[in-house]
Amino acid sequence: MKAVLSICAVALSSVGTEAFAPTNVLSRSRTADSSLSAKSEAMPFMERPERLPTGWAGDKGFDPLGFSSVSTKTNMNYLREAEIKHGRVCMMATLGFVAVDCGFVAPQFEKVSSLKAHDANLGWMALIFLLVGTIEIFTAKLIGDPDREPGNFGFDPAGLEKYDKKGTFRENEITHGRAAMLAFSGIVTQSALFNTGFPYFGNFGS
Repeated sequence: MKAVLSICAVALSSVGTEAFAPTNVLSRSRTADSSLSAKSEAMPFMERPERLPTGWAGDKGFDPLGFSSVSTKTNMNYLREAEIKHGRVCMMATLGFVAVDCGFVAPQFEKVSSLKAHDANLGWMALIFLLVGTIEIFTAKLIGDPDREPGNFGFDPAGLEKYDKKGTFRENEITHGRAAMLAFSGIVTQSALFNTGFPYFGNFGS
């Protein structure tokens, strides 16, 4: 039981300011009804935050820390950008973490657990850090643009945008990204605390 609580605590703390922060995926969305009678879809027993815009992918009227009441449009876009980036990274990271622990390792890499792979491949990790840092530097100006849709880098090789008239793909991305942030936090915590591999649910009685 202690293990379960530990995983939940770490997972929630890692995404509390990003995954559930109500941020702007459609920067030209209309403002929400300011009526105090509106209820939160996520928590019907609570009022929907007065300044929380509607029309965003993943919007459930959930803002317990009050980001929408103190943030400008630019700040909200920045938070949404962070949420989308972390969600995308965690979707890939969760898949990669599980795949390595299931035995899928590239020939040139040492066969170790996902938990130990970071220390075993510091050279590659440094290269990835340099690459990601370079991308962040060149995209920093885009992130500060209040009229730009957060997370949109004009990269759509499969041409899915033209089929997403109702925003279904955006909704799915946010939902899966949030789930992946929780999932990755959980499996890493379980692996680190109890040295368990896939499927990461052993030693709950410890």
